[in-house]
Amino acid sequence: MNINYRSSDAYVKAVNTFYGQVNNPFITGGDGDNDIRYYDVEAVGSNKKGLYNKESNVKALEIIQEGTKEKIKIRTLCLVQQLLNGTYFIGNEPVRKSDIGILVRANFEAKEIKDLLMRAGYPAVTVDESKIFEDSEEAVALLNILDAILTTNDHTINKALLSDFTGYGYKDLAQIEIEDLLDKFREYRETWVNSGVYAAVRQFMNDFNVTRVLMEANNFRRLTNLTQILELLQEAEFRQELKPNGLYSYLQKQITGVNEEEDAFQQRIESDEEAIKIITIHKAKGLEYPIVIAPFLDLKVEEKYNFCSFRDAEGNYKFYPSKIGSPKMSRLYKEQVEQENRRLIYVALTRAKFNCFVFKTPTKKNRTSLDDFIENAVVNSFELSEHPHPTEQTQSDLPNWKSVGVENFQLSDKLHGKLSFSALSVHSSHTIPDKLDTYDNKYDQFIFKDIPGGKYMGTMLHYLFENIDFTNPEEHQAEVDKLVDKYYPGKKELLREPLVEMVNHVLHSDIRFPDGTSIVLKDLEGAKKLNEMEFDLSTADIDLKDLKGFNMGEGIEINCNMAISTQKGLLTGLIDLFFLHGEKYYILDWKSNYLGDSLEHYATGDTMRAALNDGNYHLQYLLYSMAVKNYLEQRLPDFDYERDFGGAIYVYLRGARAGKNTGIYTNKPSLKQIENLEAIFKKEVVT
Repeated sequence: MNINYRSSDAYVKAVNTFYGQVNNPFITGGDGDNDIRYYDVEAVGSNKKGLYNKESNVKALEIIQEGTKEKIKIRTLCLVQQLLNGTYFIGNEPVRKSDIGILVRANFEAKEIKDLLMRAGYPAVTVDESKIFEDSEEAVALLNILDAILTTNDHTINKALLSDFTGYGYKDLAQIEIEDLLDKFREYRETWVNSGVYAAVRQFMNDFNVTRVLMEANNFRRLTNLTQILELLQEAEFRQELKPNGLYSYLQKQITGVNEEEDAFQQRIESDEEAIKIITIHKAKGLEYPIVIAPFLDLKVEEKYNFCSFRDAEGNYKFYPSKIGSPKMSRLYKEQVEQENRRLIYVALTRAKFNCFVFKTPTKKNRTSLDDFIENAVVNSFELSEHPHPTEQTQSDLPNWKSVGVENFQLSDKLHGKLSFSALSVHSSHTIPDKLDTYDNKYDQFIFKDIPGGKYMGTMLHYLFENIDFTNPEEHQAEVDKLVDKYYPGKKELLREPLVEMVNHVLHSDIRFPDGTSIVLKDLEGAKKLNEMEFDLSTADIDLKDLKGFNMGEGIEINCNMAISTQKGLLTGLIDLFFLHGEKYYILDWKSNYLGDSLEHYATGDTMRAALNDGNYHLQYLLYSMAVKNYLEQRLPDFDYERDFGGAIYVYLRGARAGKNTGIYTNKPSLKQIENLEAIFKKEVVT
């Protein structure tokens, strides 16, 4: 127990000094023989240098004194800003947001700190164990949406739309023709019956810009919860073969706590790869953070209280109003609160790997649980600004979404139709070669023969590459296990290890463009990518003959459905991955298609070009490139297509291999080609 494998030597010595000043640090026993003592600990953990800047090192354990709790909140923000200004390092790396853990006593304190940081532009997440159905407003809001789809009338539709998901108010709804809304929700019902609840709700989210509205409002938690609930409903629909009414009842029961399923309903952490973590001390046990900030660790036993709760000598729990409690009860209560306070101090201090900042207020009359430990400590040795400075930090390195309002979606326009790649496209068949009897290695046999096929596997693989942190391979097995348990619980042994191998191959593939640009996805940070990027472009009447005959170069075919309506409306789509690499923006699409059972069927060049012809995917990335050009033109004042857009990437997952370019197709339509396409669609911005 006297060896610490987590923290640096300097920090362990600082904690030893902290506890070495007090004989009975945990207030136990009292006779000396039964005390729980603190024994000096030896560090055998990280040798990385702790927090420092170019001018000086920072004490491993800093005590910062401030007058009031409100001022401590402001100074916590000042501390975060200072640590993240680029001049402070851990080892050779600048301090990152994800290096910082803020530990608080109560959930309301976590919310206050998070709101303060978010308003200043710093992404922060609260780590909790809430039940996703019972404790989130998103489940109720989604229930209202499903109700409007199943029982379509003006009352249910108004209830569904008057939420943070759409940002609509009563005045906004008054501007939209109710008949158009009724038709729209009837379409959702048809989609639900034919394609499932996920497709129906995603269609709703696309029509009413739900993702953008929540992102603009920094409601990442709500977006994460909504997505998770929707995935769980899709799983229940599939496994239990639930029809729409049955699935609606299922969601009702989950919200009320009936048929609770433990592990699946734990709330996810929203986009926490590059975010400051805020967590209560009770829930921090077993966790570690390079830097810990404890703003409210100056705990005390309140002299005035209405109720007295404690455990007696036999361990029985007692609860009495303070007015009828005896002096002995009061003494036991205060003693046990003090013991708990000191345990919390210990937990908070031992979560840090390199450095800890503890705030306290000056003690006047009643001493706090912290005072005994810092009686001889030097306080305020860390030079910290008193006022936060203005910040222009944003949530990621990608361009911000533009504000979305009701005027951006006018259902009352009778002329609006809806187009997508799926509606425009005509696919040709792909000839599947005969399967081999033997394979060169176990992975080839798995990827070409053993892995289940079909849309269900494709959906799971898309979720996998949406959710994993490309830069952190240590977490990949856990993410794979979670998805396999959800989608293929009976095939865990077959799938779990080979799928991690697939992830490794994909993330280490050699992605190359004709201009010499090389990309390896394992280096792509979370802050530089956006999954499932939605777009909407306004279109005029389209001449499909021009689109069908569109010239994309030798060997590339563009086919389209000549039978669809071409009235003016919206061209919509969902791009699997939009990311920034170097100084250029790229789009990427994951494909789980089976082309054959050897790598020669996934060879770069003519083979992959032909595979995209079969799926008509050349049309897909052509449309997506046009959408991204429009998107970036609206957000980057000096955007230059040739300079700033890198191109499109298609990754055929079965053919991807580490260090090779098999299963990879790249192309960048020329500016002239995109301008010609724009002329066909005569697009104007809708977002």
